Amino acid sequence: MARTSPLLKQHHDREAVTAEYGPGVEVVQTFGEIDLEYAAVRKGAGLIDLPQRAVVQVSGGDGPDFLNRMLTQELKGFEAGQCRQAFWLSRKGRIDADLFLVRTANLILVDVDVHAAARVVEGLGSYIISEDAAISDVTEAWHRLGLHGPEALAVLAAASGSGDVAGLGPLGAVEITIGGERVLVARRDMTGDPGAELFVPASGASAVYGALMKLGAEHLRGAEDEAFTHVKGEFHLREIGWAAFNVARIEGGSPIYLLDYGPESLPHESGVLSSRVSFTKGCYLGQEIVARIQSLGSPKQKVVAVRIDDKPGERGPTVGEEQQPECGAAVLTAAAGGASAEAEPDVIGGVTSSAVSPMLGGAAICFATVKSKFSAAGTRVLVEVEGRGLPGTVGANLALWTRSAATGVAG
Repeated sequence: MARTSPLLKQHHDREAVTAEYGPGVEVVQTFGEIDLEYAAVRKGAGLIDLPQRAVVQVSGGDGPDFLNRMLTQELKGFEAGQCRQAFWLSRKGRIDADLFLVRTANLILVDVDVHAAARVVEGLGSYIISEDAAISDVTEAWHRLGLHGPEALAVLAAASGSGDVAGLGPLGAVEITIGGERVLVARRDMTGDPGAELFVPASGASAVYGALMKLGAEHLRGAEDEAFTHVKGEFHLREIGWAAFNVARIEGGSPIYLLDYGPESLPHESGVLSSRVSFTKGCYLGQEIVARIQSLGSPKQKVVAVRIDDKPGERGPTVGEEQQPECGAAVLTAAAGGASAEAEPDVIGGVTSSAVSPMLGGAAICFATVKSKFSAAGTRVLVEVEGRGLPGTVGANLALWTRSAATGVAG
């Protein structure tokens, strides 16, 4: 699905570096200072434009019950001001879409990858027979922004003058007004720090974006010349691109549909099974396959997080940059204690996303899909980087860093 952000022109005016996200969607990679953009996510807040996200609307009195019969998550008791995460599966139990649902007083808005939106609307819509329910793609009406970092909620509170958003808990939602525009805020922590998903009227996206940036570090063209001027607001807030967000979301343990798992994946293979699937609810499409794999104990493969070892006696970002694997790089078996170190390692999976982690001393980290027998925490593996197999360790979970773990606060 081709889609252009209503903010794209001003991104170009600010000389942002962009790249294509699948066919027809141009996404900002960086505004030129990736390190500062990443630092904003960890010290304050980073505001990111998300044209690669689509919005599907489910309306009608039977909408919630209909979705409950279709999706993997329990939606009974799903009330206004709440969010849910769920999969929409094919009859073969494969993941047709990863959905983030937000309930308002009158309807449900669903965040989904832009390239899966048509499949969701057509697929789910084909099951509506006599129900009072309607499903439509409202992406052109609702634009998506994200705000991530420890100051994210405080920024929204200051921009809106609303105290409701400051204390918004995980998977909570609230409607506020920013820049004269109605904004639906949904709490979704994807980076190890607080995060907010913003559903903004497309016609007012520029107003909301500008109102938020006035509270932080903003780049403006001067009136007398074409130089950029740096203005500092009350928060450590910057506009960021995908490059900085990608590092933070890998550190925070958030794999993404169509990047780290996709339409050929089973829920048990995604690494996010527990947050998307209920094993106590009634029937839904693809449930038999999900239940069968659950009873067998494990799938054939699974998404895991891997941290590549630092070089002995060396630390720092330059070490990680030398060790960062490319997407698609092979993951191989490491030599067992009694095995010959010269034995040829077997390929057990592949890298799906990778980054150099500032919060982990510049270590290279990645998500990888590996055979289940090698997915246990602490498993030693080799990750292929420029023809070499670098040693690494499978993490206890997908999040290799969280602020609560870093500070010793229970999370």
